[in-house]
Amino acid sequence: MKLSEEKIPDEGLALDYHEPAGSFDYLNKEEGAKIVGPIAVALQAQKGSGGVIISGQLQGSAVMTCGRCLDEITEDISHPFSYDCLPQEAIEEEKEELTADSLDICYYSGGEIDITALVHEQVALALPMRPLCKEDCKGLCPECGANLNKGDCGCRSGPVDLRLAALKNLKINK
Repeated sequence: MKLSEEKIPDEGLALDYHEPAGSFDYLNKEEGAKIVGPIAVALQAQKGSGGVIISGQLQGSAVMTCGRCLDEITEDISHPFSYDCLPQEAIEEEKEELTADSLDICYYSGGEIDITALVHEQVALALPMRPLCKEDCKGLCPECGANLNKGDCGCRSGPVDLRLAALKNLKINK
């Protein structure tokens, strides 16, 4: 979806739409997340000094894999965002160092802002880097691979000193 700078009235423009789940299929490969259902986007565009200020909120959900126990979980996505959109001509010829203040700046050309690209970026940022089914997830047993959230597997617990591992097979004859 593209937003024309000319069509934004002086009092601002409110826009609500849904981004289809299929347009996020690349996240399944890159992030291990499958977006389920459309992503609801509510945004406000306001003309600012030299550009457009866009702020909004994303709502949706994604199916992911727990980073500890490998169970499939559904993560809710609720993420606010804000951008200062400047015309491409505002970019100086010199290369600048990227700062924290410049992370919420986007550039557009031809008087049109690509909202879809901004939404895709924000959905990727809203996904957890290491999703967990619950905060105190016990994970998998390092010996047998059993999900420890479902019960004790019976394997010997505690860290094994690899330097003494050879002694485990030593039998003492009495």
